[in-house]
Amino acid sequence: MTYAAWDVSTGNCGLGWHLRDSTGFCAENSSSHRRFVTSALVAEALAVKAAVSAAVSSHVSSLQIID
Repeated sequence: MTYAAWDVSTGNCGLGWHLRDSTGFCAENSSSHRRFVTSALVAEALAVKAAVSAAVSSHVSSLQIID
């Protein structure tokens, strides 16, 4: 799962993601923030990118993105 929140007035955004295994157990979760983000869509894309990067680092062989 991925999450993103974006502030139009500052361009700041917060990102979060959860990696779960096939049984639904939360294998990893994390969050981060970015500055100078131009839109809510870009914030969502950054959250997906962070989740995919975390999955690759964790050697995940199959991934389903749920927003």
